[in-house]
Amino acid sequence: RSSDLKIIVISSFTGGLAWVCNYPFDTLKTVMQANRNERISIKNAVQHIWKSGGIKAFYRGIQASTGRAMLVTSTRMLAYETTLNFLS
Repeated sequence: RSSDLKIIVISSFTGGLAWVCNYPFDTLKTVMQANRNERISIKNAVQHIWKSGGIKAFYRGIQASTGRAMLVTSTRMLAYETTLNFLS
């Protein structure tokens, strides 16, 4: 159906966009969690990431993660809309 395709396209786009915007924060969180033996401040974590590759280091591995986010978001929204239509 045309409406299903519309849901898939729009939700894929929004899921991917949300992940691209949030990815640097996820990278920061991961670096901070990886250093459990020593407390690392946000400032130090940002400096560590920046020294390891500049702005690109904040987005390392984004392709696979964004693809996953697009797939998950579109599947979830299609299931939600289908269930909503079925129940009404």
